[in-house]
Amino acid sequence: TMPKEQSMIAIVSTGDMSIVESDRELKELQRHINEDGYESILFGITNKVGSRNVCKLLEDHFGGIIFTNSTLSYEVAEHLDQRKIPFVSCNRLPVYPHINYIEADWAVNIAQIAKDFAERGYRKQGLFFHGRLEGYNRIIMKEWRKIKEDLKLPRLKCDAISLDYRQSAMDMFRTYL
Repeated sequence: TMPKEQSMIAIVSTGDMSIVESDRELKELQRHINEDGYESILFGITNKVGSRNVCKLLEDHFGGIIFTNSTLSYEVAEHLDQRKIPFVSCNRLPVYPHINYIEADWAVNIAQIAKDFAERGYRKQGLFFHGRLEGYNRIIMKEWRKIKEDLKLPRLKCDAISLDYRQSAMDMFRTYL
């Protein structure tokens, strides 16, 4: 039998935990984890929880970890990789070479939304994205500028704003506005 601590799978999330806990897809994932003989444990973290504390929380207690909602940082990925704790990120961490991730095709989705708005006559479009992963904001804004170019939409001042993932979303939104 597997040691108790390695029979647990952590699901790490952020945001309003009452919403996360009632999510139908999350409950389905937890059911699959339990059917596979593991115990699923949901962890909620906030912007105020530093990477060092997340590392302590996830210290060698789990058989695997699933990160959602931009909860994985470079430091945490490195910590888990050094301890050979398997993990999956449901977001991209582009600066970490050994990461396993499941990527939604956000670029295609954003392009489709922008195209739909353009077809309805909306020429001045802006995109506010404040992700918590270092470098992710730059990647998305670079793609956004390409989408606007492809759709022949005018560039706006807001397209040049560089968002700081370390600042609160509300502060960055005020800057953006």
